[in-house]
Parts: sequence; structure tokens; C-alpha cells
Amino acid sequence: MVNLQPYGNPQYFVWLLISFLPLMIGLYHGRRFRIYETLVSLLFISLMFTGAKYQQGLAIIGYVLWQLILVTGYARYRQKNNQTGYFYLAVVLSSLPLITVKFTPAVTGGQPSLLGFLGISYLTFKAVQTIMELRDGVLKDYSPKIFLHFLLFFPTISSGPIDRYRRFAKDYQTVPKKAAYLDLLEQGV
Repeated sequence: MVNLQPYGNPQYFVWLLISFLPLMIGLYHGRRFRIYETLVSLLFISLMFTGAKYQQGLAIIGYVLWQLILVTGYARYRQKNNQTGYFYLAVVLSSLPLITVKFTPAVTGGQPSLLGFLGISYLTFKAVQTIMELRDGVLKDYSPKIFLHFLLFFPTISSGPIDRYRRFAKDYQTVPKKAAYLDLLEQGV
């Protein structure tokens, strides 16, 4: 099975360009292809975590389900309650996979955790930050679907940037004007 590591060779960038071209053309014309965006993200994530990295692929699936259930549960709880103990519990439970991955080598004599995968630190920050903004009342429009897109936006898995749910959700739901998109494209290039 093919395993395509981010930034591993020029072929990676060729596949990125080919995959992004329809998205770029669509945004240039004021259209966003959300289903295609999702499919491209899932394709690249699956290519990153297949072959020799299949255990990391299984780990990220379990991790994403864990965070989705935890953050969605906390969002529902937070609509009616705001007890500090539940907030602390949600933050600890959200951080638990990362804590496990970081401390496992010390306990097992250098063997990495089976729960580890590329980007676990970035994703943990994103999940904990979402819980914190729910707690503070800053985040009022939580959507499990957008949270899933937020976690699985594949560029952040491999290299960041660390993003915030509110900014991601706003960008996900809007299409930039042509001039603004061309400025963003120029900055990206």
C-alpha cells in the first residue's frame, strides 16, 4: 500500500497541486466544494497513515472519535451547566491520549505508544482550546460536523498552524472575495 509522507519528496507536492487545483479554481470563481475538500483531506490522511504507518492510522481514528465524543458531550453539558470540576475533567480527558504518548517511552524503555501518530500534539491543542472556549462562553455555535472538519484538516496534522475553532468555522462557512482570495494565494505561494 502507498504511504505518502508530508514533505517527504517532490511527488508529495505534485499530488497536492493536482488535488488542490479544482479547489483553487472553485475559490477563484467564488465557489467552495466542501465535499471535495473533505475527500481530499481524507485521501491525504489515509495516504499518510497506511502501509508501514497503519497503526498510526488506527490511532488517529480512535483519537478523533474520542475527541469528537468528549468535546460534543462537553458542549452539550455546557449549554446548561458550568461547573469547574467538569471543565477540568474534560481538559484532562482530552489531553490523556497525548500524555499517554509522551510518557509511554519512559515507562516501556523507549518503545513508542501505540496511541501515537503524526500531529497528535496539534490536534490535542485544538481540542483543548475548543473546550476552553466553550467553558468561557466565547464559543456559542459549536457543530460536531465542523469540529470534525477542524480536527481532520490535513495540513494542520503534519505541520500546523495551530488554528482556533471559531476562525476555522468562519472561514469554512464563507468564500473569500476574488481579490482577497488572490491575495491569500499570493501569500501562500
